[in-house]
Amino acid sequence: MYKKLKIVNHARILRVSGFTLIELMIALGILAILVAVALPNYLNTMIDTRRADAKIALTDAAARQERWFTENNAYTTNVNNIGGTSGTLESPDEHYVITITAPCGDTTCFTLTATPQGSQADDTYCGNLTLSHLGEKDNSGAADVDECW
Repeated sequence: MYKKLKIVNHARILRVSGFTLIELMIALGILAILVAVALPNYLNTMIDTRRADAKIALTDAAARQERWFTENNAYTTNVNNIGGTSGTLESPDEHYVITITAPCGDTTCFTLTATPQGSQADDTYCGNLTLSHLGEKDNSGAADVDECW
């Protein structure tokens, strides 16, 4: 009634699969090349993006200067009068510090300067961005004004 089962053990050949050291070194080399190309592009893109922070701060400070002029019939060189605290005015994301100068020597004109700070200080391409009471835009770097603004 019962059948006897015959158990047969067949020898199995086990193959270990994986990567060789050469394959891993080639993969790491390719990865290093990709990082070497991508990282500088990423950092430059971040610097370019942070410039918008300076543009926002400069146009806002210029609007506040115009408001100050309407109320006082003169521009101010004190950043506390246009929203600064303790003698400093920073951009919204704090990548730039805004200063005010009066290049004409009196209170009938102003120039706002956004100086990069922190990680943005590496921006030597555009450098400091400036905006005058006439709306004239400039930068201290080697780049063209249109590229920075």
